[in-house]
Amino acid sequence: MNLFRKNISERAQKKNFGHSFFYMEILDRLFYIVAVIPIIIFIFWPIIALFLRSISPDGKFTLELYNSLFKENFTVIRDSIWVCLLSTALSVIIGTVIAVYITYASKWVKRMLMLLLMLTMISPPFLSSLSYILLFGKRGIITADLLHLNFNPYGWHGIVIMQTFSEISLAALILTGGLSSIPSSVIEAAKDLGSKSGEILYRVILPMLKSSLTAVFFLIFVKNIADFGTPIIVGGNFKMLATEAYKGVISYGEIEKAAAISFLIFLPIVFIFLIYRHQLTATNVMGNFSEKSGHTEEKTYKLPFYLKVIFGLITLCFAVYMLLQYISIFVSAVSSNSGGHFHWTMEFFQSFSLTKIPSMVRSIVYSLIAGITASFLGVLFAYYIDRRNIRFSKSFDFIATLPYILPGPFFGIAYLLAFQNHPLLLTGTGAIVVLNCIFRQIPVTTRAASANLSQISSLTEDAARDLGTPRIAVFFRIILPQLKPAFLVGFINTFTTTMTTVGAIIFLITPSAKVATVELFNEIRDGDYRMASVIASLLILVILSVNILFSIFILRKKKEGKHVSSAEKSV
Repeated sequence: MNLFRKNISERAQKKNFGHSFFYMEILDRLFYIVAVIPIIIFIFWPIIALFLRSISPDGKFTLELYNSLFKENFTVIRDSIWVCLLSTALSVIIGTVIAVYITYASKWVKRMLMLLLMLTMISPPFLSSLSYILLFGKRGIITADLLHLNFNPYGWHGIVIMQTFSEISLAALILTGGLSSIPSSVIEAAKDLGSKSGEILYRVILPMLKSSLTAVFFLIFVKNIADFGTPIIVGGNFKMLATEAYKGVISYGEIEKAAAISFLIFLPIVFIFLIYRHQLTATNVMGNFSEKSGHTEEKTYKLPFYLKVIFGLITLCFAVYMLLQYISIFVSAVSSNSGGHFHWTMEFFQSFSLTKIPSMVRSIVYSLIAGITASFLGVLFAYYIDRRNIRFSKSFDFIATLPYILPGPFFGIAYLLAFQNHPLLLTGTGAIVVLNCIFRQIPVTTRAASANLSQISSLTEDAARDLGTPRIAVFFRIILPQLKPAFLVGFINTFTTTMTTVGAIIFLITPSAKVATVELFNEIRDGDYRMASVIASLLILVILSVNILFSIFILRKKKEGKHVSSAEKSV
């Protein structure tokens, strides 16, 4: 009797396991669909929709839009290119100087400067333009109040200055990473051969930085060519491609023209991106080399005294300006200067609480949803691409990377065209804003997860599969817990970017459902700099608080992991 019951129990267990395995495999297929199909719908399709609209505005194939663009807007195209090239070159040059100084400075100087650079990276958009007007405008604190100068901040020179200062931090951060990857053994070898400090910098360090410089130049040029906010705010009557696309949609409803302009920007960006990916291989090789060489030593290289002084002064000037930038924003938010009389006031914060709080709350909610969703989808997508070797994985990976390199306005106009009809009617809803933010930031989480997966042995996963564990169970029980750092990095990046983005979503936001960054842009454009300062200050505080909390959490987890690892080694 007992044997009979045992057989029945074993059969039931096998049956339940079979059912469980079956359902888990179905769930695996569903997750595959969730990971891959949205890439097609929310990334590839908008690009195709924009292209189709630019060549067939009336349903018939024509290149008239492009012909008219080159005939009527040749000057705009030429001016856009040379202004962006100038501002990009200045950003890269100054960023290189600052990166070199930071890399070979003392630890406390390096720590302080890196914190300042990181602060500028999480700042809301147009902050540089706002502070530029507050400090150097016709009624600026420095030009008018202190120096009594009649300085005109508007025009092409204003665009160059603002785009330069806005991107120096990005250039310096990336190049600092590139400099840190240079093996100390290479520098020591140059010393042994009799090279002086100046020669080492010009003949060894900077040439090894070539790949990073190429990547930085590409990234900043793309951002500058797609920047419409800075030209609108400080450009005056100076026209650029991005502003014409923005005005075409917002002011004139010429969405076909905007589509053509956007795709005109798209083609060289993709071309440059392919070059960038080629250069990235060289960067990775250098990184691998540095790892193999055990590049963990203290840097023994010191800048020549004259370069240390020059680079230090340039870095100091940049740091002072950055600090003045934030001080001017915060002071402007809590002060008033009427009739030459300066006084402190909270009236602008009170006005904000009456009219702008829903926009700020909406920004936070959208950012939280986008952060969680983009992080999970990015991790899931990386798993299927890297570990499951799905068909056309390289093509899917390339498509998934495009949103991160494409200009915000391009992606915004593309969404506007792709989701304005059934069955994908999303225009005018909050969902289209959140989806835009999600799929623009997925590449960051995907790259972080891919890096983590490369360090996780596949043997454990294979062993679990050999024991009959379904793939989806392996993902949730084995892989996902080890990808928490990538998830957190993706969340922080997506949250911060969604809180500060405006280039894409400004085309998707309805007047009754604005977010904080759109409110900020409108206030600056309308000349209400005090209210703009309040919004900018609150955005900085929210973003900074979230970044600090999650950074502490990540560092604590890393320390716990180190303690566990050391305990295991001791055992």
